[in-house]
Amino acid sequence: MNILNISKRLAALTGAVFACACGSSGPRQVPPEVAVCNEANGPFSATIDNPYLPFPVGAMLVLEGLEAGAHKARIEVTVLDETRDIVGVPTRVVEVKAYDDDVLVEIAREFYSQTADGTVCLFGEEEELYENGKLVEEDGWEHGEDRKIHAAISMPGTIEVGVKFTASYDPPEVEVSEITKVAEETVTPADTFADTITVLEVGPSIKKYARDVGQIFDDGVELITY
Repeated sequence: MNILNISKRLAALTGAVFACACGSSGPRQVPPEVAVCNEANGPFSATIDNPYLPFPVGAMLVLEGLEAGAHKARIEVTVLDETRDIVGVPTRVVEVKAYDDDVLVEIAREFYSQTADGTVCLFGEEEELYENGKLVEEDGWEHGEDRKIHAAISMPGTIEVGVKFTASYDPPEVEVSEITKVAEETVTPADTFADTITVLEVGPSIKKYARDVGQIFDDGVELITY
C-alpha cells in the first residue's frame, strides 16, 4: 500500500481509452479514470493540497490500533521536503513507517502528484521490509517501468457519495474504491473531526479522511496525533 492501505501493510471496470505509457514500447489500454494519471495529461504538481489528502511538507500523522484485534499496529506518515521526477512528472515523497507490536516491519517511500482538478495520483513506491530489526527485502515500482502497472488514484478531485475510483491498477489486479459517506463527524483519539469522508475499498476495508488533515482511520487503526 501506499498510505491508503495501512491495514494491508500488516497483512470490474468498464470502458477503456488508449493512453501514453512512456518507458514502454507504445500505448496501452487503461480505464478512462486511470488515464487522468498519465504523464501526458498534465500539468502535475508536487504540491499536494487535496482537502482530504493533503501532504504539506513537514506534516506528520501517527495512527495506532489493533490489527485483526490482536497485534498493535502503528503507522507514522511524514511528508518529506523531497521530490522525485517520474517520467517527467514531479512527485512529492512521503515516508511511511509501519510497526507491529512496536517492532519496525516496513519503511516505504511513496511518490504522489496532483492533477489540475485536485486528483491525487500515486506514481510509485519503494519498500523495505524488516524482520527482527534487520532488512530482509526491498521492493518497489514506478509508473512507466513496463506496460502493466500504472499510476492510479489515491484521492479523486470530486468528493461526492457514489464516486468510484481506481485506487490500484496492476492487471489482473484492479482495485476500485467508492466514497460512501461525506460531511460526517468522526471521533478519534487525536481529535473530533466535523468534516470527514468514508471510503469503501476492496476487502472490504473502511477508510476515513478528515478535511485538511488526511487519513484518520483504517479498519480500527486510528489517528492519535497530527
